Amino acid sequence: MDNGIGAVRSRRPAILSKKLADPDNIGDIQLSSHQASRKEALDKTKGLKRSSATAELDADDPGIALLQFNPSQENISDVDTEIDEIQEIPPPKPHIADRTRDVDQFFSRTLKKEGKNVRECRWCSKKQGHPIVLVSDVSTLRRHLQSAHKVAYRDWCAKNNFESRLPKDIQARKDKAEVKKQSRIEEHLTEQEVREKVHYSDQLFREVAVEWLVSTDQPIGALNHPKFHQMIHIASQAKNGIKIPDRCQTRQEIMSSFKKQMNFLRTRLNSFTVQGVVNLTCDAWQASNVDGYFAVTGTWIEEAKPREWETQTALLGFVRLNNAHNGRRLGKALFKVASRLGIAHK
Repeated sequence: MDNGIGAVRSRRPAILSKKLADPDNIGDIQLSSHQASRKEALDKTKGLKRSSATAELDADDPGIALLQFNPSQENISDVDTEIDEIQEIPPPKPHIADRTRDVDQFFSRTLKKEGKNVRECRWCSKKQGHPIVLVSDVSTLRRHLQSAHKVAYRDWCAKNNFESRLPKDIQARKDKAEVKKQSRIEEHLTEQEVREKVHYSDQLFREVAVEWLVSTDQPIGALNHPKFHQMIHIASQAKNGIKIPDRCQTRQEIMSSFKKQMNFLRTRLNSFTVQGVVNLTCDAWQASNVDGYFAVTGTWIEEAKPREWETQTALLGFVRLNNAHNGRRLGKALFKVASRLGIAHK
């Protein structure tokens, strides 16, 4: 190159900088020429990730193909990595329409009736000869299938490879899984929770009791209720603390107590101490989740001792209504409660 004085300087050869030639550099490159240089550097340092497989036929036995594949150790590790990544991909979740195929099979599409979303049971409507509608709630509809069409429902599930979603079937699967878990002794061993030791004082108990009273919106007289005193007395006898039941356990205990009370009332109302009639009072209402409920109370005179009569009152029934609240259906619900206790003749 002539610099104007007469001297000629040779052209300096182009050498890739460390930034471009280094394959570990993960920075973004904007220029296309630099990108090409990066690709060339990577090909020279690492080589191709996959080796080409060549197949040739055996001269003696043309029906057998010999596949020659000589992967390097690096390529094998790459393949294993890709396989592991594929195996870790979770399966896609089923669409909401697939999870409710059973409901769509037995019920019509959602309809609007009297401002409520309802669905018509195809099987009941065909059998009764007129539309039978229920609240458009998946849990409610499946409870209806369990009580009225469980045989047909399970047959349909078997033919269509659908896992039964009936409440009893779900509970049976949970119980079966629980039995399998209990096969190991480790499942029965529980670690004792270390709790902070609290020194009792009347002032501290008063503060905690008032705080519970206000937080749970209880009446002031709740602290003087005999059942509250009984609960505190039983808790005070525990040596290693107490275990407070959770929501599911509390619900199950309430239902179990209600069944025991119904059996006790059936025996009591049909004994010789109750000779007269049983007066019934009923009420129906609808909760915020559009579920309807029907409660029945009874009042009667009982001869607890000879020539001593006392007026007694008790809750006789608490029924969920999943259909219209007309007089005919309420009458059926009332008769069902009376028949369960054996007092329909009274």
